[in-house]
Amino acid sequence: MRKAFALVFICIFFLSCQKEKQATIEGTWREISVYYKDNSGVFYWSGPPRFPYLLTLTADGKYSGWSCVPAGHGSYQYNYSTRQLRFEDANGIVNLDTVSVLDDDYLILDHSRSGVVEYRQKFLRYKN
Repeated sequence: MRKAFALVFICIFFLSCQKEKQATIEGTWREISVYYKDNSGVFYWSGPPRFPYLLTLTADGKYSGWSCVPAGHGSYQYNYSTRQLRFEDANGIVNLDTVSVLDDDYLILDHSRSGVVEYRQKFLRYKN
């Protein structure tokens, strides 16, 4: 009886523990807002851009951007533990951004200089 009870307890324990699903950064993202500082130094979210930036991140580490015209391409690396997103364009120029939000629907990139956030971009996952 004790063995049966222990077996049931172990089964319930392992079946009830669900691993949290980690959102993937791969996919196409459509810019929906920019968080920037106005002339008085106050930050706020803008409305939707007239020509939204589309950012595509592929599973093989390639990226491309589009905003009415091609807006760059190259390779990227994302570190899920540090939340650092490194872009290297076709000319070898490297940009390092921080991902402040990543879930199944939204991506927010923090663009910083000397450790201070200058502006943020908010993206919505583009679903065909």
